[in-house]
Amino acid sequence: MFEHCTLEQLLKSNEPIKYDLQRIFDPLPSIPDNYQQLIWKQSDIVYEEVMRRTPVLLSRNSVVLDGSFSRRKTREEIYSAAKLAGHRPYLIQCVASEEVISKRLKKRASSTEDLSYVVTMDVYLKVKERFEDPASDSVTMLRYDSGNGDVIVHNAQLGDQTEISVIERVVRTRAAEHRRTTGRRTP
Repeated sequence: MFEHCTLEQLLKSNEPIKYDLQRIFDPLPSIPDNYQQLIWKQSDIVYEEVMRRTPVLLSRNSVVLDGSFSRRKTREEIYSAAKLAGHRPYLIQCVASEEVISKRLKKRASSTEDLSYVVTMDVYLKVKERFEDPASDSVTMLRYDSGNGDVIVHNAQLGDQTEISVIERVVRTRAAEHRRTTGRRTP
C-alpha cells in the first residue's frame, strides 16, 4: 500500500505520506513528532481500506481481522458491519505485562524473521498511549494473556457459549503450538 524507501529518500521527499514510514522509523531510537503524526494517518488509511473491504468479505463468510484496532470508533464500525451481515462479532485481545513486552522487544530487535518493526519500548508506549481499551465495547471479548496463558471472557452474555468455547480452544491451541514449535510464548 505504501512505497519503500530509505530514510535519506524520505527526508528529501515532498510527499512523505506515500512511503512506508513505520518501516523506516520503528527501528530508530525515536520518531520525530511530525512523522509520528503521518504514521498515525497512514494507520487510519489502512483501517479505512479494511473497512471498505470488510462488508464484501462478510457477505461471503465469517472473517478474522488481525490488527491492533486501537480506536473504539473503528472497532464499532467493524462490529456493525458484522452484525449487518448476520454475524456475531467477537474480539480477541492479546495482552502481556510490560516486563514480558520489554523482553520480547529486546529479542525482536535482534531477529530478522519478525514481521513487526516495533522494536523499542518507546514505540510500544506511543502506541499504547493512543489505545482505547475494548473492555467496554459491546461485544464478547476474550482477553488472552500471552505471558501467563490466561483467557478471560468479558461480556459473555453477548455471545454464544458454544462459539466462545471454540474461540477459547483455538486461542489456547494456537498458543500451545507456538510454544511447541518455537520454544517460546506467543508474541
